[in-house]
Amino acid sequence: MKAFPYCTDVGSLLVCTAGYNKKCGYCKRGQEKYDRQGLTQDGFCVDAMSAIYPYFLALLYDAKFSQGSLADEGVLVSCPNAHSPTLIRVSFKYKKLRLLLNILEKFFRCIGFPKDAIDKIMIAQIMNENEECCHRLGSLFMFKIPDIRQLCPASFFSLYPFIHLYARDKNVERLALNLACPDPKSNINYLASPFAKKSQSPETQTMLKPCCFYDIDLSKYKILAQDGSGEEVTLDQIFPVGLCPTLMNVAIPYIITFQKGGYFKWREDIHTVEAQCPNSSDRVAFEIRRDPSGIKPLSLVIKKVRGMCPKAHREGETYRFDFSKIVCPHLLLRLFPYLLFLELHPEREKYASGILLEHPLQVGLRYLLKRAV
Repeated sequence: MKAFPYCTDVGSLLVCTAGYNKKCGYCKRGQEKYDRQGLTQDGFCVDAMSAIYPYFLALLYDAKFSQGSLADEGVLVSCPNAHSPTLIRVSFKYKKLRLLLNILEKFFRCIGFPKDAIDKIMIAQIMNENEECCHRLGSLFMFKIPDIRQLCPASFFSLYPFIHLYARDKNVERLALNLACPDPKSNINYLASPFAKKSQSPETQTMLKPCCFYDIDLSKYKILAQDGSGEEVTLDQIFPVGLCPTLMNVAIPYIITFQKGGYFKWREDIHTVEAQCPNSSDRVAFEIRRDPSGIKPLSLVIKKVRGMCPKAHREGETYRFDFSKIVCPHLLLRLFPYLLFLELHPEREKYASGILLEHPLQVGLRYLLKRAV
């Protein structure tokens, strides 16, 4: 099997703010530009950032992955490199004004104006020495939310599968990606383009709309457990029927947060959250709902469709997630960028035997993603 080059080189990419409906803590001027240093905190590996983000978000919003004295120790996450995975501990420390921030949050919630009072500084720490990794054992990365020098972490996660694909393509000199952030109210649009093109006007570039990435026949791909069991399954058998994979990828960090008891402080109803897919021209906004009693499964409801959704989603569609019957959300978030790669990358035939991937939370548990036909 040809070894997959897991580390994504984004040195030649530039991500710029291209428009917005409403400014946010990250989009202050509407003219932001992010190069390699700005995509992630202090040049933190983009593949590692994508791997940790769902747990980063969950911990930020009070999810609990452990009980008792271990509750504040964070989550140990593996990077995708199945041949030599780097382990990253995602944790946090409380801000000095935590008590005041919590009082303010409760006050504004009581008067009907909930606010996103962030009381944590997030931390990513490299936990093992790995010669294949650009980061050394013990390296610490501190994330202050918001940090106007950095691309919004939620936007980064939504954009990452396309940046991952785009950065690996050798034929992107005349292409630019137009992608939307996951917040349907702010609706910040980003333009990802080759760094060498940053001085040119958008009119001189060919716009590559991401909607063409959405129509993936999941029956053409399968995963094989590398635990000696020989178990294999095609993705259409373990994926919510009819749901866009790109939309599901955006939803997973919120799903994990709800599964682990977290809530989103800016929401009036703490058992719901809204987001949207990254298709900037034909956006689909959705809501994830958690049953307060915990009896019913999490559900996803299509709230608004702007334009012509390539997957033909319609307002009011509801998907219920019984994770005993569909793919584990932790595994799905690991698979999606590489699924796009196999579907669209011109060099995909080099990896006809598949791409070996490490499970994000279970060290040593590996899966092979490959074409089924």
